[in-house]
Amino acid sequence: VILPSEKMDWGAFLFNVFWSMLMSLLGDYLCQRYLETRKTIDAGRLLRSLLTPGLDGGVAGFLWYGYVMPWIFPGEETFGLLLKMLACDIFLYNPLSASENMALNLRLGGHSWAYIAKKLRTDVPSFAISAIPLWGPLTLGVFYFVPTAYRNLVIRTWGLLDKLMVSYFINKEVPKEKLADAKTQ
Repeated sequence: VILPSEKMDWGAFLFNVFWSMLMSLLGDYLCQRYLETRKTIDAGRLLRSLLTPGLDGGVAGFLWYGYVMPWIFPGEETFGLLLKMLACDIFLYNPLSASENMALNLRLGGHSWAYIAKKLRTDVPSFAISAIPLWGPLTLGVFYFVPTAYRNLVIRTWGLLDKLMVSYFINKEVPKEKLADAKTQ
């Protein structure tokens, strides 16, 4: 998809990226403080969450919901078309985005590619399945009620819950029996 610069709303783009980064930062902080009950917050991990899924998720989400989805599914948004958009979002965008976010975040954290490959095989399927009840109804509602220009913002705000899940899945250890041939750094 080629995006002509004169049609791109750069203010909305920057705000969406900022908002995604804020939700990722807050999601990882809440995960560390309340799900993992850490006494000390890992600042390096917070920084990684700003970059991925924050920064790259904001960019990818803005382009996906604002340009790619309308390009793949042009025309009037009937209920049948909305269901196709939902399926594409849940079964294509979500697993690819989760894989990319997890891989980049772990690599920035110093993990080996072998560890990352094991982690992706272990956690992405369960993450993708667990995201369906969170994202399915919301995404359908967003596609049905929210104008295209505001979809990513609504999704990124709801994404705070997703960022808690992402942070948890990225940072939980792969069971030792699944790491038999993967070396961690």
